[in-house]
Amino acid sequence: MNDMMKQTFLYTLLTVCLLSACQADDEAMTGTSGKGETLSLTVSANDFAVTGGTSTRATDYGKTTTFESRDQVGLIVLDEAGDLVVDNELYIFLNGNWEFFGQIEPMYDPSFKTYIVYYPYNASANGITSVEGLKNLEVFKPRADQSEEDAYRQSDLMVWSSSEGPMKQITATLTHVRNSFSFAPSIQWTLVTGDEVRYPSPTPSENVFIYDKEGSHLLPYHAEDGSYRYILPDGYSGDLRWYYTYNDTNYGGQRTISASSTGGTRYAQMETVENKGTYSLDQAVEGDFYCSKEIEGSNTGYFLPKGAVDFLGRHRCIGIVFYVGKHKNDNSDYTKELTPNGPKLSDGQVHGYVVALTDVDDNGLRWEWGPADQYNERVGTSTSRDDWDGYSNSQKFHEFVNDNAGWEMKHFPAALACETYGNRTLDQDGNAADGKYDWQKPLAAPVKTSGWFFPSYAQLSHIRDNRSSLSERINHVKNNLPNGCSYGDHIRAFGDWVYWSSTEAVNFSDEAWRMSFGSNYGHTNYKDGAIGVRAVLAF
Repeated sequence: MNDMMKQTFLYTLLTVCLLSACQADDEAMTGTSGKGETLSLTVSANDFAVTGGTSTRATDYGKTTTFESRDQVGLIVLDEAGDLVVDNELYIFLNGNWEFFGQIEPMYDPSFKTYIVYYPYNASANGITSVEGLKNLEVFKPRADQSEEDAYRQSDLMVWSSSEGPMKQITATLTHVRNSFSFAPSIQWTLVTGDEVRYPSPTPSENVFIYDKEGSHLLPYHAEDGSYRYILPDGYSGDLRWYYTYNDTNYGGQRTISASSTGGTRYAQMETVENKGTYSLDQAVEGDFYCSKEIEGSNTGYFLPKGAVDFLGRHRCIGIVFYVGKHKNDNSDYTKELTPNGPKLSDGQVHGYVVALTDVDDNGLRWEWGPADQYNERVGTSTSRDDWDGYSNSQKFHEFVNDNAGWEMKHFPAALACETYGNRTLDQDGNAADGKYDWQKPLAAPVKTSGWFFPSYAQLSHIRDNRSSLSERINHVKNNLPNGCSYGDHIRAFGDWVYWSSTEAVNFSDEAWRMSFGSNYGHTNYKDGAIGVRAVLAF
């Protein structure tokens, strides 16, 4: 699990663009040398060192600090004589890229000596030549009222500096210059594994008050994760008191803060205001993390609440819940096993659906490729773009194989890779994979589920429509993997890729429906085309 989130910037500015904003490349330049060449800058942000129980920002989820769209950093450079040579140049994070918004591009120069990178950018730092100078600016001093996000962030100055001489590549790790206090009214769940999880309640508290040692009223920022946070003044020591109301019950406490000359410490309080009991199957909501664990020799599935991001590193997450309940257009019979001795819903009742964290193959797969290189046989899957019959469609492949001599499941690479996801032994051509897919073994479908199957067009369409929130959840998993995880490098959020569905075309037996996640539309494609495949399961 990483304690920082790195963002890499490469700034390349053409001479004709000196008076305009230019987009930065997101890959670091290598092999630079000589005066006048473009600087390469890598920036990361350390989180607070936590004493007590939670973790900040630019945004943070648990132990990870990330930058958000439109965040801004400033770059200051001094030469060997201490003269200012790069004066508070601005960079803005937009649409996943860092863009340079300055008048003069920072270039490598062997006379450069001292580098300062800071967050958040402010024009008041023009002419500033030291970290102390930044801290002493009025605009960066902690405000009494930090209830608005901008006020909180402006109080949370983060800096990095180095005087190690000229650099062709600047590697800057920003640290918080001040301490922070936070408290989090939290809810607690007991998972079906017996493990307990606790995380800030998504329900806002009322009448939130913090008082310093002088009795002054401080207004904290209500962070996205449900905690309340406040950046402390330089050198603050003494007591802090807090009060709030949750579900008509009053809570409060007191914490003694020790002065720290270095800053970067969060004094965190987390107190349980509601014990919710067991997080059972009926509690699941969209966005929950679906996990599995060996319990008494059985691969058992269970849910980790979507608010419990901090606990992901302790659980084997294998997918994300993308729909709760049985969809009205799902006509599949889940009492029938998809594969012999495979998993099956114990009572045939669907409580929801899960999408896998990875594609079933890192490369594209064909929909159909028969014994004589055929791909024009109609299998008999649904042709409606409205039904959720992915499970029924997956059963149709087996029925076709049973009814047509010479045909095997290997002739339907996409469907086969879905139903054997986690236990796959054949490659895309139906040959022995020789352990190539062993990384999938921890992702095998738990018992008392449908098993992984090939989604219908409508199921895939629903995933596409919710790809932003699902990708956020998938990235949380990728950033908080258990130690020794075999599948981390294969986890893939939804981008502009194209995915096969199990839905066949109405008029042409050699075509099936595919979905473009980039252009938001679907169309048919010849079945011999090799494109992406993502499995789903029902629980």
